[in-house]
Amino acid sequence: MTKLPEKPPSNWTKDIMDGQVNYFTDDQFKKDVNEYNRRYLFWDELKYRLPDAGQRKRAWAVMKLYRSMRQEHVVYPPSGSPTRSYQRL
Repeated sequence: MTKLPEKPPSNWTKDIMDGQVNYFTDDQFKKDVNEYNRRYLFWDELKYRLPDAGQRKRAWAVMKLYRSMRQEHVVYPPSGSPTRSYQRL
């Protein structure tokens, strides 16, 4: 039987401020967040890399914030067909 991935915390927005402070003041935290985002880790993978629950939530909040800032609006299909909008992450 396949195990379903664990869902991330739904209240991660509370940790954005603390996460951003950590991101700009702690070089190791910044390096970890950038690496986890580069590899596009999901919550159920991140929880094994950061054992401290508070730090894990702050990292997740910053990762989600930066992912949302980098998403692009993509129109599909190309010109000449009915337009549908998608967001590429």
